[in-house]
Amino acid sequence: MIFQTFLCIMFVLCLFLPVFAEEKDAKLEEIVVTGEKIVVPTKQTGETVYTGTEITTKGIELSGERGKTNVYEAISILPGVVFESVDANNLATEQANIRIRGVRGYLGAMTVEGIPNYGGNPMGPRAYIYDLENFQSIAVYKGAVPADLGSGVGNRGGAIELRPLWAQKEIGLKLSQSIGSFEYKRTYLRFDSGEIKPTDTRFSLSYSFTGQDKWKGPGEIGPRNNLNFTLVQPIGKNIEIKIWGNFNEIKHDKYRFFTYAQTKDLDQYYRLEFNSSITGIPAQDYLYYKFNREYQKTEISSHQLLQR
Repeated sequence: MIFQTFLCIMFVLCLFLPVFAEEKDAKLEEIVVTGEKIVVPTKQTGETVYTGTEITTKGIELSGERGKTNVYEAISILPGVVFESVDANNLATEQANIRIRGVRGYLGAMTVEGIPNYGGNPMGPRAYIYDLENFQSIAVYKGAVPADLGSGVGNRGGAIELRPLWAQKEIGLKLSQSIGSFEYKRTYLRFDSGEIKPTDTRFSLSYSFTGQDKWKGPGEIGPRNNLNFTLVQPIGKNIEIKIWGNFNEIKHDKYRFFTYAQTKDLDQYYRLEFNSSITGIPAQDYLYYKFNREYQKTEISSHQLLQR
């Protein structure tokens, strides 16, 4: 009993005794994290605030081969953007779907320096007609966007502004060769003239060839041929003329569509494709793969007179 009383007294004294501790300043070493940004804020010239997001060249490169020929693949790294394609390398033209904040892509806009490429059949922008090596960045506006952005079409599904990689001041040559599964092959070549004296004219010219076998069923995806041209002509110190042009041509066999019931049983139907030969039965021969082939040819050009 005496020992327990002693412990209680010691415990109470410890509660009221002052606590003395030596204060020491701890200094941590400075840590600096560096890196190249792949996504930055962006705005149009007339905007007062930054309302868009811009994907830099490094950000575009992150999409790899799948993003070299399709704008939607490149911007799918952004939150709120969901892109789906039936083709492994995104060469199929119309069999793809994108949603920006849940709104279908055909309700959005896509422009190059203000020039829209919107189509009517099927409705929506043509995201597959460019080589992304020819652009320095992609600006994406989600939700409410400036009224003059995406002129000529609605922008309920967001707006995309492609910003070209204009002819460089230094002479340059870029060549890349890619190969992959299902006989995928792509060759890309770009030449920059540099400034040509005495007028300081400069131009760039690029060409790419892409093709592959379908990953299932008979037929091919491609060939796809793409040409791009830019011209920059300074006039004095304050005026600059810019000309930009793009040509794209692709032929490919389509992938077979699924019914809703088939999508619920993919274990059985995931390899279902168009027929490789004609059966002689009209009710079946509309599914012959050569009757389900696409040919797309697109030409776009623009010119600007800018005061620097």
